Amino acid sequence: MLRLLRTAAPVALTLLVLGVALVHKVAFQLPPADAASHHARVREAASRVPYNVGRWLGCDTDVPPAAFTLLRPNFILSRQYQDVRTGQTATLLIVHCEDARDLIGHYPPICYVAHGWSKKGAVATERRAADQTIPITDYRFSSTRLDRSGELLIDNFMVLPDGRLCRDMAGVEAIAQDHRQKFYGAAQVQIVTDGSWCDADRAEVFRELIAAAQPLFDALRRGKKS
Repeated sequence: MLRLLRTAAPVALTLLVLGVALVHKVAFQLPPADAASHHARVREAASRVPYNVGRWLGCDTDVPPAAFTLLRPNFILSRQYQDVRTGQTATLLIVHCEDARDLIGHYPPICYVAHGWSKKGAVATERRAADQTIPITDYRFSSTRLDRSGELLIDNFMVLPDGRLCRDMAGVEAIAQDHRQKFYGAAQVQIVTDGSWCDADRAEVFRELIAAAQPLFDALRRGKKS
């Protein structure tokens, strides 16, 4: 009997370790069954963001292939809107990653600086849109390159699957550490204008474009509550 126990013990221990590993993988590493349907609903909502918003006419802009490699996005919406009265343009950029961890590190202080822009300021503030107050970070970047001189103004915020909106990466990092929520992803939203815009005009275009995309934000915020 003792010999049998000695023979069986390593096998039993191996099975126990494998069982624990399997439970850990199922509980902590595999996406929940409804995450895929959530991502599909988000993509469908993104496809319905209007091109014409009041006096603003939109057209899609190219996304560098490297962005898809780095972010592994569920979708990227990159669209420039032009005011038919003044000719001013503003860009709406929304990136949604299926795994919140893929979004960490990809935000203006990293991405724009990596592409040759210098950060001149970052102010934590708020904007109003669709009857809600949205926390944002108001970034200012500049460039003196011959092929790209001037300033960019960026209103940036994050949309989390637990319903929250946040102005920086802290919320995304928290979601990325949640073994269930992280698989519902996270989204980053930017409205980009040039340095000539006054704040009142920026607030107006923010209000109009964000309100037009509200069904998408509702879908993004549904997450694990779906």
